[in-house]
Amino acid sequence: MLNLIQNLKRVVEYSKDYLESNFEINLLFVNDIHKILLDSVKGNERDSSLSK
Repeated sequence: MLNLIQNLKRVVEYSKDYLESNFEINLLFVNDIHKILLDSVKGNERDSSLSK
């Protein structure tokens, strides 16, 4: 669960920085956010409460 919270914080920081220098949301931006959100949440590290 802690990894999820840390990843959300990273997404907020990344998005803020990105949107300050870019004025559009595109597929690459969305893919980057997706990668950050899924970082350390794959496989054995997945929180079992998410699958309920």
